Amino acid sequence: MMKNTAKFRAERDREFQELFDEIYDLMERRKVRHARREAIRFTLANGKPRYHVSYDRASIVVPKILKNSKMPFQRPMPALMWAEIAQKVRQVMCGGKMSMAAAIEFVLTNCRASRFFITEHYAALRFKPSSRRERLLRAIGIHR
Repeated sequence: MMKNTAKFRAERDREFQELFDEIYDLMERRKVRHARREAIRFTLANGKPRYHVSYDRASIVVPKILKNSKMPFQRPMPALMWAEIAQKVRQVMCGGKMSMAAAIEFVLTNCRASRFFITEHYAALRFKPSSRRERLLRAIGIHR
């Protein structure tokens, strides 16, 4: 389970970094004050990442949420993310026309999240503008 969590976190962070770099570059070119902070805020609010969770984890969490409408998370970002996933699963199930398992798979495969479910504080600590070399390597498919 921990390997999957680390893998999904790395994917999410890579996706955030790529979008952040594009937005940061644009803000720098336009001379936006506090470009890094504003790029982080914009990326958080406007990014449309995929859900970085495993089907196995979702098949445990989503039924619990849909059954008792009680959120098994205390931290706000995971709670928001799982509530959004559960809501989309409910919509996709169309009143029982699709199984929950199929709906979960559909949502994780085909739906995009409304935002990145990380805090601004985490993003500010974790993400810095990538160097030009790193961006070029990423553009040709070499991830560090």
